[in-house]
This record gives sequence, C-alpha cells and structure tokens, in this order.
Amino acid sequence: MPPTKKSKTTKDGGKSQQITLFKANPNIARISVVEQYLRTEVLLTESIYHGRVPDDAKGKYFKYIVSEHEERTDTYSVKYCGQAISPSMSNFVAFHESDESVISGLSLKEIKSGRSLYMSQINKTKAAENDKVSKMKKELQEAAKDPTKVDLSDIDTIIDSDPDGGKSFSLINLEFEPCDHADNDENKKQRWRHKSTGRTFWVNRNANGTAWETGCWNRELLVIASGKLEATGRFDAQVRAQRLLKVRGYKPREKTVLKGMGKFFPFEEDLPHHINEALVVISTGSPISFFANPFVIEWLQKIEPRHRPLYRVKFLRLLRVIQFVLNLEISLMLKEAYLRYGGQIVASTSDFWWDNVRKASFGACIGNFMAKQYRLRNGIDTFMSDVTLSSLSNSSNPRGWETVLRSIKATIARCQALFDVVLFDKAHTGEEVGAWLYDIHERVGCEPYMQGSQVVDGDATAGASIGELSWKSSDERSEVVVADKCDAHQANTSGRRASGTSVHRTNRNPPMGESLKKLHLTLGRVSNSGKRMGIYKDVGKERKRTKTLILDSSCETRWSSHHDEVLRTNMNQADLATALDRLISKDGYDKELWKQHQQDISKVKPTESDYLIYQQYECALGPLRQFLQFSQGAKVVVHLELFEARMAIERMSASFFFTYENLSTSQEHRSHDLTKRRQNQF
Repeated sequence: MPPTKKSKTTKDGGKSQQITLFKANPNIARISVVEQYLRTEVLLTESIYHGRVPDDAKGKYFKYIVSEHEERTDTYSVKYCGQAISPSMSNFVAFHESDESVISGLSLKEIKSGRSLYMSQINKTKAAENDKVSKMKKELQEAAKDPTKVDLSDIDTIIDSDPDGGKSFSLINLEFEPCDHADNDENKKQRWRHKSTGRTFWVNRNANGTAWETGCWNRELLVIASGKLEATGRFDAQVRAQRLLKVRGYKPREKTVLKGMGKFFPFEEDLPHHINEALVVISTGSPISFFANPFVIEWLQKIEPRHRPLYRVKFLRLLRVIQFVLNLEISLMLKEAYLRYGGQIVASTSDFWWDNVRKASFGACIGNFMAKQYRLRNGIDTFMSDVTLSSLSNSSNPRGWETVLRSIKATIARCQALFDVVLFDKAHTGEEVGAWLYDIHERVGCEPYMQGSQVVDGDATAGASIGELSWKSSDERSEVVVADKCDAHQANTSGRRASGTSVHRTNRNPPMGESLKKLHLTLGRVSNSGKRMGIYKDVGKERKRTKTLILDSSCETRWSSHHDEVLRTNMNQADLATALDRLISKDGYDKELWKQHQQDISKVKPTESDYLIYQQYECALGPLRQFLQFSQGAKVVVHLELFEARMAIERMSASFFFTYENLSTSQEHRSHDLTKRRQNQF
C-alpha cells in the first residue's frame, strides 16, 4: 500500500489553496498550464515513494487525481484513488480502497510524466476492449452464415396453430414479458423486457385503453434484428427478431428524400447558410419554425437543392456563438471608447418584469456608450470597433471593407448594447440583483472604472442593488457609481398613488381608484366581446359618427394605462353610456349581470358622477402623462424636449386645470367628429 504523506502547509499554518480561475492573473500562459492538469488522473510508480512500498505493491502503477496547486511554491498535490494497475495488465483493479493518502510537493515534470503514463495505460485498456468486441463481432458473423442453428420451432408452432397467425399476441409473449415498475398503469402503459437481451422499454395502450400499441414491440424487434446489440453476443435473438418481423409483415419506413435533394452540402459548406438563417431569425423576430415550414423548405430547395434548412437545436448552438461574438465586439468598443474619452463612459439601465403566462420573473440590462456607427451595404446601421473594421481589409486587399460597408466614414452615436436578458429565478434582494449586475458587466468587458451610472426603477430593492454593485467593484474604481432612479417609474408611481390605482404603494385617493378600476373592467368586458362591440358600434352608426378613438381597455401594468382608458371614455361618453344601458338591462345581452346588481347598478357601469371624475382626471393627469412620454422616448435631449419637460412640470404645479367639452352629449348641432374637442375651464 502506498504510504500516506501529509499535505504541506504554509509558514503561517494555512493549507495550500487551489487556484481560482476567475481571479485576475497577468501570467495567462501559466494559468492555462495549471488548468490543464487540475482534476486530471495520473499514475505514480513506486519510485515516487523512494522504495518504501509493501512487497505486494512493487511493480504496480498507482492511480491518483491532481487535487490542488500551491501557487507560492508552484507544486501540485495528488489524492490516491484506491486503484492500481500492473504494466502488463489492461485493466485497473481495486487496491486498498480505504486508503485516502495525499501526496504534495510534486513538480510539474512529475505530474506530466504521470499523466503520460496514465494515457498510455488507458490506450492499452481501450485496445483490449476493442479486440474483445471485434472478436465477438467475428463470432457473430460466422454464426450468421448458418441461421439454421437457431431453434425457431416454437414460433412456427404458434403461427400454424393460432388463428391470428403472425399477428398473434402469443408470439409477443415468446420474446417479451411484462416487468414490475412503480409507474406501471394498467389502463395507460406497462414496462416490458426482452427475455434474451434484457432490454426494457415502455408499451402504451391506445386512446381507448383497450389494446396495446403493437408498434412499440415492432420498434424493439427492429433494433434487435438490425444487429445493433452485437455486444450482447445474442445472435439467436437477432435471428428470432428477424423472423418475427417477417411474419408480422413489418416493413421499415423508407426515408423520404425530396426531388433534387439526394446529395446535401457537407457541414462546413452549409454552415454559412445556417448562420445567415440564424441572423434572419434574430433580426426579424421570426420564429425558428419558419424554416421548418414545408413551403419554405420547397422554396429553398428550388434556390439550392443541396441546402438543408436550419433546425431548432442548431439555431440554439449558433445563437450561443453569436452572443459570444457580440460580447467580444462590445468589449472591444468599450476599450476603444475608454481610450478615446476616458473613464466612466457607460450608463447602464436595468429593469425587471413579471410574465403572467410563464409565471416567471425576467430581468434585462442595457449599456449606453458612445461608439462609431457604420452603414452596411444592405442599409442597416451597425456599430463596429476599429479592430473589427481593420480585419475586413489586408495588404493584398486594402479595400476589403467594401464587401460589407457602403462607406468607411463613421458617425459617432449612442450605442445601446444589450448586456443580458435572463430568467431571474433568484430572490429579488439587493445582494442577488447587485451580484447579477456585477457579473454581466464583467462578462461583456465593462470594467468597474468604465461604468459611470446605473439607472433603476423606484423599488427599494433596486436601490440596494446599486449599493451591492458599488461595494463589489469598489477596489477596482476610483469614482463611485452614480445611482439614478428612472423618472418614468417615479412619475408613474406618483400618478397611480394620486389616482388610487397603485397596488404597491399607499393610495391617496381610494374612491377615485375604485371608479377607475370599474371603468377598466367595463371596457374590458365590452372590447373583448364581438357582440357587445357590435351593439356599441350600432350606437355610433345611429348618430352618424365619422371619426372617434377606438374603444379598448389598456393593460394595467403599462404606464398611463388608466389615462388612456379615460381619454377614450371621455371622447365616447354618450355612445358608451347608451350602449351600456342597452347591454345591462332586463332584456339586454348582459341581463344576468342586471339581475345580479339591479339593486345597485352603479357597481357594474359608470354613473354621471363617475364621468365627471373621468373628465377631471384626464386633464389633471395630462401633464404627468406628457412627462412620462418625454422621459421614455428621449434619446438625445435637445432644447425643445427640455422646454416640453419644464412646461409639463409647471402645469403639474398649477392651481387649476382645464377640462374638455363633451361633444358626444351635445344635442344641438350634433358633432360627427368627436376628436375636435375644445378646452373648457372647470
């Protein structure tokens, strides 16, 4: 047994530390060597123990795994795996399995020689296994020359005696048998086993649950008859399976090859086509099933018969490669921008949202920085680094960029780069979100000293995430990260609290919130029903309306959603009120709703006081909606936008506001165009 050798310790008593792959290290070449040999198997001879091994261990190779690397002394530690092998043998054997000895202080030369020795023994083992398989295949081939050696009398007896002949279930019972399984269901599925080879599989019942699907047995017989199980050595099972398939009349389905597509491109030649198809899916937002459509396949076949369209798995592989290349390009542009403009060049924005369909939370982060923008030959504007631009040309072809770009002249513009979009299944705490922000900035090459600001929503967790991000990157920056809260988030939160519709904050006006929520439910009930919308449109036709806003309900999670609904309601007030009176009545379409609330019909449709609130709400919250639109759409702030923002803020602080006249209820000179409203001070 190899003697136990204690692991080395440092002078201060600490144990040797394994190198961390993610820590910065200028000696990249040295790190790659360390990575190559960590967690690999090596063989050590008895010479490593200086002859101090038992007699029964002499001449053997002992299997170890490289467990640690001591960076200070540049030595390795290995842990015994409890296996040994003789030089003349081709398989490892257990040798003192309970031993857990560790040897430390081994040099790189000793590790390399141990690795080479291990690989040579592995090759010897593989060669022996291949010889065994080859010998077995040869025996099967010899046996195949005389199939009469296999007894098929039991099969022939059943075929001759059973009325069902080759379709008899008794033939299945000859070769297969049901086996116990925890998931067996008498009415749905059953686990079966092939008696000769021991191969198990599931057999399902048909839709009625009255009979087994015979195709399951046919598929298993086809696998056995094809000789794919030669390693089992059961040639008799192969012959019997061939006989059963023949009497059952089973013919393997031939692969359909389209006309002109008998010969395809090899992988290397078809790869550029697949890359172009992946770019089409990404840039247009089309589903990957587009290239699986039979009409698209036929169309591509006419263009190039040797091309096979992109499929889902390959698209996902290409997508990962494209994402990796884009991250490298973002890293190059950031480095060039840092050298050109100095530090704090990146302004990041992050946000989270909840998907009601998938019932999951998603997060995304976008980085904004100045970069060079070029126009491609297809007319699309794209950002490109100087390194990538120079790679398009060379000494033999100095104008190689012309194959990609229209002009080599660049414009400086704001690049909005998607750093990451992820299914965020972790807790929404400041620590988790901050760690995620730090990792994604590091992944795209955005060093801490490059980031100037991080914009988040008004949530308390978002503010804590900035603190976590600043703390994790504090050692690598001289300036702090400027934390900004999104103006649009703040304005929307304030507007919802003022109108009583907030679900996250304390509402200042609950009665108005109840009225607005009632309007939202009413519009949703009408707009989502074709018959209800038909009754509403009939009212407009009776009054000869020529122009108005579409009556529709807004998504409550979108900013200014209630304001949009109120705007549509105020413009169509009389028509909507008449339609609701016809719908919610004793003989109307919603008569069940009328029966349920006939004592207080105001619970299911707006009243005159509600419409008066809607008129005030539209104009009182108008400046806030204007500021929301400005803060969402402003990309490059110019004087006009600053003026509009300032005017919106001043109007919100005014002591009075205007309302619009209600043209829909005007009896005299009835208006046909409900959009031509005039302001009327309330």
